[in-house]
Amino acid sequence: MASRIEHRARFSEPPSVVYSALIAEAYLQARLAALGGTGALLLEHDITGVPATYHIRHGVPSDKLPSAARSLLGGDLIVDRRERWQADAGEYRNTIEAIIPGMPGEIQARMRLGRSADDDSELHTTGEVKIGVPVLGGKLERTIAEQVTALLIAEMDFTEKWLTTAR
Repeated sequence: MASRIEHRARFSEPPSVVYSALIAEAYLQARLAALGGTGALLLEHDITGVPATYHIRHGVPSDKLPSAARSLLGGDLIVDRRERWQADAGEYRNTIEAIIPGMPGEIQARMRLGRSADDDSELHTTGEVKIGVPVLGGKLERTIAEQVTALLIAEMDFTEKWLTTAR
């Protein structure tokens, strides 16, 4: 069974401005420096084609993980995350696939960036974490889903500050 991820963020800028920030190399580098944790890197970045793609690596220090996760991972939680963004009639859609090296499982998510009811932007993220480890899988899924949600919240706070500074 998978653990669900769901998060909504609102921005005062129009979707096209938010999208441009979300895929910009400078933004991604700054976000990773601020929030990426252990071994954070922008591994690939290509926004010249459709879809716009990038590959990033995040780290979560082992001391922020439950003991079961620490013993299974043998160290920090590393997440390799690939994102693919496409424009679609004034909205932007992102598909995210992430793996945790050394752990059988995956994180899949979808983002939709569009206009909100009051003409701001809204970014809606849904996804799930699946870990194929007998007995401990469910606990690990919940822990990772909590970490991913906390990361999304921090990333969207960072994005709002980035957009405010860029004005």
